[in-house]
Amino acid sequence: PDLLVEAIKDAEIYSEILNVKSEEEKGLILSSSGQIGEMEYEMELEDLEDADLHGVATGPYSLLFLKAILKIAQITEKLKISLKTDHPLKMNFDLLEGGKLNYFLAPRVEEEEFNDDDMDEF
Repeated sequence: PDLLVEAIKDAEIYSEILNVKSEEEKGLILSSSGQIGEMEYEMELEDLEDADLHGVATGPYSLLFLKAILKIAQITEKLKISLKTDHPLKMNFDLLEGGKLNYFLAPRVEEEEFNDDDMDEF
């Protein structure tokens, strides 16, 4: 969980969103971009314990919520992340004293702008 906490701290500089991407042959990629720049962390397959990646999965997630959830990292022995495109991010924490904690975080959805013409559809 330490690398994820570090990535979130760096990503906050640029945006409110952390883009998470898993690729079968690359590993886990965390990125953020904004007006002042961008950052990208790559966790290669060798760095991931028990990696089970299939194809490509992506999702944008709120840094505010991720930061709050990862406060538990201080008492966490192991973190398992499950990612599927357009689905909630699932985080399973194995706590130091033997407990388990699961969090689900929905992907961030951008608001669509509506024109007056769009009201005709309703």
